[in-house]
Amino acid sequence: MISIDPYPQEILEKAKSIQSSISLPPCLDSIFFISRMLRANDDESEVRRMINHILLHRSLIGYSEEKETAIYDSLFPHVYHRFSVSKLEDSPQSGNLHVFVQRMKDVHLRDILSTTPASQVLHAYMALQEIFGRTIVSTEKKTGLNLTEFLNPLSPNCKLAKMIVGLWSEYFSETLVRILIINSPGIISIMWQITRHIVDARTANRLVFLSNVQQLKEYLEPSVRC
Repeated sequence: MISIDPYPQEILEKAKSIQSSISLPPCLDSIFFISRMLRANDDESEVRRMINHILLHRSLIGYSEEKETAIYDSLFPHVYHRFSVSKLEDSPQSGNLHVFVQRMKDVHLRDILSTTPASQVLHAYMALQEIFGRTIVSTEKKTGLNLTEFLNPLSPNCKLAKMIVGLWSEYFSETLVRILIINSPGIISIMWQITRHIVDARTANRLVFLSNVQQLKEYLEPSVRC
């Protein structure tokens, strides 16, 4: 089963120091919100910069005061509905993990990018992490891809994927424990070619390829419903 390692005391102390000097909104105000960033990037000044960047983005784009349903249905419906992203306000859990699902079957990125600016897609995914972050903090306070689209590393689809994964990797790395890919077509060598072009080395090491849904039981509790 996938689980989260405990935070070292040193990271928790650094997180407390940052928390005392940065005004976080109540929905994100958790020592673990900061600790996740510190575990991914031990540079305190860089973590402060990243947090300020996140707070600025949520304010400028206009989702800082919105409820989760409004972010889905009002701000970015044309993005979330096209990408079949699971709603996170009632996220399924496996042990101490929240499970996020994005269904890519029948998603045609070329068509989406022809009608939706890439900037809006990136803004939507940034806001999606806001919802995910709120869900995680709320819990803490209580305690198939069409791969041919990505084979060309210079294609718009691949560039967009790299930007999304890069954004998540830089700002939200510690919310990402494993990426489980089920029933992916092609052979392993092709998978690695795609992985090499789309994600950084750290994220690539978190990719797990599964041949069937039953293998999810090795990573998630059977009671999880996505």
